[in-house]
Amino acid sequence: MKAAEPISLFIEAFLPWLTSDRSHPESSKYGQHYSVEEVTELFAPAQDTVDAVRAWLESAGVASESVTQSINNQWLQFDARSGDVEALLKTQYHFFEHSGFEKTSIACDE
Repeated sequence: MKAAEPISLFIEAFLPWLTSDRSHPESSKYGQHYSVEEVTELFAPAQDTVDAVRAWLESAGVASESVTQSINNQWLQFDARSGDVEALLKTQYHFFEHSGFEKTSIACDE
């Protein structure tokens, strides 16, 4: 048996809850669409999670002022040299050439 894809599990578990109050005729929110702000809030990580990741990055030497949160609040982002990211994530990055596509990508082995 093939394992379910993560996005499929997400849709099965979350979509009914997400749409139930908007699709039930007796709901006060029946037929209403989610606003951009509501969608952003629904999918944003909890603030304590953001704070924990920021603290981890800072403890690893990433300057706190260089860490920003994306406009949709789903990502923390910062610029770093490849060697610093390798140390932070305990990995090694390489250039991979895709034969037949004439494309080079940067990725790690694991």
